[in-house]
Amino acid sequence: MPVIFSTEPSARFDLRVSPRDLTRFDALGRGPLTSNIAEAGGLFNNGALQIHVTPTHYLRFPQPGSPAAMTIAVNATQPKSCGHLAITSLDASEPPRIDFRYLADPADLETTIAGVKLARSIAMQSPLRQWLGPEMVPGSKRDSDEAIAKSIARYTQTLYHPVGTCGLGRVVDADLSVVGTRRLSVVDASVFPKLTMGNPNAMVITLAMLFASRLNVAS
Repeated sequence: MPVIFSTEPSARFDLRVSPRDLTRFDALGRGPLTSNIAEAGGLFNNGALQIHVTPTHYLRFPQPGSPAAMTIAVNATQPKSCGHLAITSLDASEPPRIDFRYLADPADLETTIAGVKLARSIAMQSPLRQWLGPEMVPGSKRDSDEAIAKSIARYTQTLYHPVGTCGLGRVVDADLSVVGTRRLSVVDASVFPKLTMGNPNAMVITLAMLFASRLNVAS
């Protein structure tokens, strides 16, 4: 869920770079091309929330005319809502049927509401607050849990790191072999039975190294 604040026009992040920007980056490693856009992020001790901070209007960037803004996006790292994915045809080119069921579990809404309040608290800390203007999304007038919940229902979205489509015990066995097949394995985040609290890349690397060591022993 993005919590977006206006900033001065001079702080607008623009993807349109000049030849001077290219030269500066090539020679000195400085300038706008050094940005990965997600300039900061963090996890919280309770393991339930992660934030991403960008110097952009999260919902409109990089569209032309995107306003000068800063976003503190909050997301639940351990959502309890569970959707459904189903094959619709024997034709592999046909799209599957997906029911996301976002926020179906009330706990996910409670966590995200808490995240919005936390983002607002972060924005009010010195020295950050002196650089920020009014809150654009959800908007400072949306201060009750009910009002925040309505904004969450409107603006919330998935964010990175999908896992679990070939979950252990369902699609693959403990050796990562696809059940009912021979010489076919899956070794990536899709085998995780649920989301990790942090970014899954370290777990994927560990899983791949473990599988590679087994292959070496087998050979």
